[in-house]
Amino acid sequence: MSDDFAADRGREQQRSLFLALKGAELSLEQLWLRYFGLGGVAGYLDIDAYAHSTGELPPFERDILAQAANERLDELTWSKHATFSRPIRDGEAPNAALSALLQLLKGTDLAPPDQFGSTVFATAVLTELDLRSGRLRYINAGHPDPLLMREGKVVKPLHAGHCCPLGLGLGDLRVGEEVLQPADWLVLYTDGITEARDHTGEFFGEARLFDFLRREAAAGYPPPETARRLIKAVLSHQNGELQDDATVLLARWTQPRQLTP
Repeated sequence: MSDDFAADRGREQQRSLFLALKGAELSLEQLWLRYFGLGGVAGYLDIDAYAHSTGELPPFERDILAQAANERLDELTWSKHATFSRPIRDGEAPNAALSALLQLLKGTDLAPPDQFGSTVFATAVLTELDLRSGRLRYINAGHPDPLLMREGKVVKPLHAGHCCPLGLGLGDLRVGEEVLQPADWLVLYTDGITEARDHTGEFFGEARLFDFLRREAAAGYPPPETARRLIKAVLSHQNGELQDDATVLLARWTQPRQLTP
């Protein structure tokens, strides 16, 4: 990417953010909270300067800012989106996302032996959430069951949608479904969370995970901060040494036009 192209793209991205904010119904403080929740590291004054064309941000930080604005626009079903620092393909037709994920599953089953042999596989949870209705559709290829939290408590694991890990065939593939209520949390995690061991060999475990999530929700922590604190707790349980892949994703669904940083 040439310097001129990058500079032009940067200016276009800055202008598009200014236009997107008009439709997003966000104050700069609310935008920054969303940006920070997605992992952005720039301060509020830096975001203020960038939004008013008096400052610059690195491309990665600009993209996180664009994502924060675009998520809000999706909630409002607004048609104007902020652009990214590199070209992005246009979205596909409604419900195509899950179809693409199903094709991915089929593709791993048909992959050459040198890519997925009988002893080589990958696990995944694939999800599609309708932001307007709260309808969740999911496929679980070998991960722990996702958790549904409501009013600060884990109300149930999502047991449906199971299939074989990627690369081991499709098996009896069925798509799981659940309808979320406003402010519900969806918790996705790998077994590196619950199977983390301390120096005595004791697992972090499901009970400790459920209790942790309950206490964090009761304390009023939002999903991004809860995820950060959970990873810190898992590392502490292992004396700071990560023994396995420990990944967690927390998402909260709110109704369109309901602002929740």
